[in-house]
Amino acid sequence: MATGRKSETVDRRAWELRENRFSRFYDTKKVPAETIESTSGVQNQLNTYTHSEAIDFAAATWNWQQRNRNLVLKPNKGSEEIPTHELETGLRAYYRVLVTKEDRYILIACHINLHGFHRGDLRFVEVNKRTIVKGFKFCVIGELFPGDVVAVTKLGRRSRATFQPVDVFSVHPDADCTWEVLNMTLLTRKAEQLVDFAVLKNGVAVCEGHVEAKNVIPNTREPLELDKMYEGLAFIPESIEFNYTQDLSAGRVGLIALASHLHSYPNVLSTIYSYSFCPRQQRLLDTGYQAFKPGTDLYHSEEGGDMVEKCVRIGASAALTISGGRYDDRAFKMRDIRREGLTLRFTISNPRERPSEGLWNASCRIFLDGKFGRVDAVIETVILESQGRNIRIAARIRRGMSKEARFDKGISIVQQCVPMDMMRLDSDFFEEMDDGSNGRRVIKTLYGDAPIKSKVETPGIFTFPGNPEIVLNDHQNLYVSMIVADEPMVIGNSPFGCGKSMTMVTAAIEVYKRNARLNRKYQQLLITQTNNAGVSLVEIARKSEEQNIMFLRYISESNWDLLPESAHTVFDMPVLMKDVIVDWAKRRSIDSSDDLKLFHKESLVQRVIQKQYMDPGELQGQAKLVYESLSKKKRSVEPSVRVLREAFFLLFKPDVIVTTADSLNSLLKSNCLKYISNVQIDEASQLPEHVLIHLLKTFPHAGFGLVGDVKQLPPHCDDILDGLLKKYGIGNTMRRASQKRMFPQSILRHVYRCHPVTTRLLSNMFYDGHLISAIDENERNEFMRMRPDIWPNRQFPILVLNQEQKGYKMGTSVANDVEKTHVLRIVKCLTREVNGYQLKPDDIGIISFYRAQTSVLTEAFRGSGVKCGTIDTFQGSEREVMIVCCTNPKPSDFMQFGNRVNVAMSRARGGVENRNRRRRDSGREKERKQNENQRRKRTEEEEKAKAAAQRTRERRERRQRAKQRENEQKAMINQAPVSKKAPKKNRPNQKQRQALRQKEGEDKTRGAGYANDVARAGRPIVINMSPIINGLLNMRIKNKK
Repeated sequence: MATGRKSETVDRRAWELRENRFSRFYDTKKVPAETIESTSGVQNQLNTYTHSEAIDFAAATWNWQQRNRNLVLKPNKGSEEIPTHELETGLRAYYRVLVTKEDRYILIACHINLHGFHRGDLRFVEVNKRTIVKGFKFCVIGELFPGDVVAVTKLGRRSRATFQPVDVFSVHPDADCTWEVLNMTLLTRKAEQLVDFAVLKNGVAVCEGHVEAKNVIPNTREPLELDKMYEGLAFIPESIEFNYTQDLSAGRVGLIALASHLHSYPNVLSTIYSYSFCPRQQRLLDTGYQAFKPGTDLYHSEEGGDMVEKCVRIGASAALTISGGRYDDRAFKMRDIRREGLTLRFTISNPRERPSEGLWNASCRIFLDGKFGRVDAVIETVILESQGRNIRIAARIRRGMSKEARFDKGISIVQQCVPMDMMRLDSDFFEEMDDGSNGRRVIKTLYGDAPIKSKVETPGIFTFPGNPEIVLNDHQNLYVSMIVADEPMVIGNSPFGCGKSMTMVTAAIEVYKRNARLNRKYQQLLITQTNNAGVSLVEIARKSEEQNIMFLRYISESNWDLLPESAHTVFDMPVLMKDVIVDWAKRRSIDSSDDLKLFHKESLVQRVIQKQYMDPGELQGQAKLVYESLSKKKRSVEPSVRVLREAFFLLFKPDVIVTTADSLNSLLKSNCLKYISNVQIDEASQLPEHVLIHLLKTFPHAGFGLVGDVKQLPPHCDDILDGLLKKYGIGNTMRRASQKRMFPQSILRHVYRCHPVTTRLLSNMFYDGHLISAIDENERNEFMRMRPDIWPNRQFPILVLNQEQKGYKMGTSVANDVEKTHVLRIVKCLTREVNGYQLKPDDIGIISFYRAQTSVLTEAFRGSGVKCGTIDTFQGSEREVMIVCCTNPKPSDFMQFGNRVNVAMSRARGGVENRNRRRRDSGREKERKQNENQRRKRTEEEEKAKAAAQRTRERRERRQRAKQRENEQKAMINQAPVSKKAPKKNRPNQKQRQALRQKEGEDKTRGAGYANDVARAGRPIVINMSPIINGLLNMRIKNKK
């Protein structure tokens, strides 16, 4: 009998091994128990578990029967702590708690080897009142947390029916389980943490100093409320690194691709299981921006710093938690792969249970894995296919990838890159800042202290050292003067097209001159929100004729390879690095005046050899000596990226560094930066407050400049974040500081970009009429003059085309193929050569309010040179001609947000001539001309004001005369005798009949084609395809604050 059971067990094991589709990736021979190393620790146990052990457990389940359902363990009334164990051996399978229900837990297998595709019944098991936990005599209900890892040693069937394995795709956590756990061992838990937290709208907790969300077990006696501070104890679950056993014999990529067909569940969140309201923390949070307000009891209190740290840290944690929550940790098999140069198109699935739609978006960093090895890429477009079951992705692979690399050979998988380390603020960061430092003064002002007054009494007169030289206007001069004066914080409120990029670069050049005169080896930072925005600053810097200043755009080589060609500049670190290293390697001198350490020199030599910059026999001086001292093995070692970056900075010695906030975070991890004297931030209206606070903490003695437009896009914030957490984490620092005049401020008013009509329209709508067009209409109507076939009217630079075809949903976004067809026809018409004049494709930009429509348009115009993007991606950019697509006939709330419309309508540039250009003059003559220009401008403005007042008086008098005539006519009618004849029917007079005939003629010609439509507008054009612009032009758009 025993022999028969043993034979049946062997047969079952052989069947499990054969049916399990993952078996081909492992050694199919059974691993003897004595050869398996016993290690402690949950992660070690999971990593040393083998495929063979999983097969043994699955085979054993065929012999397990239903258990005694009358057995029910008693509840733990004495609050006895459930024991944990570091190690479990023998027959076992590892599960983790996935779902917590009132009377049971649902567990999921940690290793897919256990169930494969054929034993779906083993994927989810149930823990209930009958489950016995090793070393615990009470009922386990109420003792486990989501994420707990257990070693299950025996299962029991929940039904008496004949057991039959089920397909893995037919099971899910909400369905009844086939098995219940009879015996299990609870593995070691991580140490509990005491956390301070607040809750979001969805009920999850944001903990101060953490960037991962946490679940909260609600307490009926103390319900959770928004904008309230609590303290509690949190259970931190063990993260599962791999969902398959690690004893692979071959084919890891193939296994991951096969496993991608199974729906994966992410690591569960930590759990706060005990909490209470904290009045002191609540008082700190409520006080917030009033922490240092003069005249209050808190002004001299030591709690002011505690309030700042509490508000900033909890707000930063909320912002970073939501940002990190967009990461998708799943791997997907790539299908329908097609490569076109550096563009790779493929399809991934969009599971119904946990859709990839919304998590895989444009600009998302990904990596591909297959026979070709690991390749980095960035997503360009995402489009739903097959009624939402699949997602079609177009990604840009890194530059330098071999053209022979085929991605459609064998199996390939794709995953998202793990998000970069985020800027975090440590506890006591504010108290550690020097009392008199600029950073501390700025933070105190933001939190209620007295405003900082400017030290500049008389602004200087500055010029941008281009060819020809450009004289700055009064508002630009004021900003540069305050930056040079090292004010702790300067606000440069710059509406669209006011020359903010040139102003920032000029300020950086003037600070460099001052530092050079004082023999200071200081550096400056110009921080942008995106890599594309940094191109504008670099292009301005290229035009500078200041010979000695060294500009550098810092961007890592891995990121640089993924950027499009249009986002590359000659000042990029990857471009300059080769020339700098080769120049060092050719130096004959062997002195060490360049401050390089030996490990720096070794990394430089390794880079020269591996990248084949030059032949080893051509090395000179220090490079030759280092090369000869390196062993053959060490010469082939890949140099450290961090060390190589430090060596480059020591050799190049940049004075001004252009970078993004994200790239700066990686730069700070290297010892590259010297003393930073000034930091200027471009598009600062989009800067989250917690990032600004981090920069103030990192560079406490620097002078800061915030340059941006408070009437354009604010910092991005998800809808889930609201209230005090949004206020302190995201905020709108620049707008708040500008409105309350916390810091010295310069408001730029002269617009050099748009057609005067466009400037006047947007000025009246968003800037209270304060903007001044600095260009003449003839400088912006070249297109209209050269293309009378489609644009006979030179007076108005905006065209509205009404496209009423509804779009279709793509997740939470919208797309419209009919609109795409219209845009294709418009671009074809605009780029047609007529009378020797032709608009280039790269002079055209297409803005869409919807991300999905941007993907559709990007695919339609791929390779044409026409840039497509959302409003967010176009802020800070400009084109000669802009096409604004609204996609849906009915504008949504976010489309009617005034700041968003302002950005969309102000991107069109026009001509390149600039009225504020002057030739180089010297000394007093230059100052005299500048004073004359100022007096002339003041005189012109006074004359305009007088003329406007005169026109107002004349209009008032005409209205009064017309009112008087109307009253006289009414009096005459009242005095006239009543006629006995029947009244005649109202009949239009001759002038009215002529107007009606003209209207009928217009109705007949309406819709006769694009050329007739275009004839009603001018240039630089903004072509809009929705009724929203009709409301815009009538000034009825609502400007949300």
